[in-house]
Amino acid sequence: VLQKGSFEMHLRVANVHYFKFLATDVHADLLSTEDLVVIQNVGLKHAGGFLRLSGSVTKGDTTNKLVLKTTVSHVDVHEFFNAFDNFGLKDFTADNLRGYLSARTNIKAEMSDQAKIIPGSINGPLDVNLQNGALINFNPIGTVGRFAFPFRDLKNIKLQTLDAHFDVHGDMITIYPLKFSSSALNMDVADVYGLKNGT
Repeated sequence: VLQKGSFEMHLRVANVHYFKFLATDVHADLLSTEDLVVIQNVGLKHAGGFLRLSGSVTKGDTTNKLVLKTTVSHVDVHEFFNAFDNFGLKDFTADNLRGYLSARTNIKAEMSDQAKIIPGSINGPLDVNLQNGALINFNPIGTVGRFAFPFRDLKNIKLQTLDAHFDVHGDMITIYPLKFSSSALNMDVADVYGLKNGT
């Protein structure tokens, strides 16, 4: 019936559990046709902050096409990354991150029928603000740091504020000029970071 029919649904839900994700005070408007689900006016509380989003999911032959516009406000970044399986990332994970995240995205991605993001399929801009953050045991910096900065603590890098703008294209992330000021390093950063190779 759901595959062949159409429906319009207005949800108000106290708690939503999905894999490791827990949301409270959820409201959403959904419209579904045979191959398309439109998601509008979604708001929810999660990880001490809140999320707002809208978008669509289009059914494909092997994967589903996801288009999503999201605003994230003051969530615990460790809990947020953990709830979403690190967004398919292998380098930056919940274990490496601390602080409070606010972000805006306008992305396209591919999803499995189990609603998991296909690794390397995310494309679109990402604006990030991290407050009271820390980068814990982050291997790429630790590896370089052993040679370049042997007397600095690079296992727990604390930063007060980070404002950054990225463009994600699958496994490649364009980093627009940003200032990274922390307890261990001060850097001006800009270039491309390859999640697999090509940094």
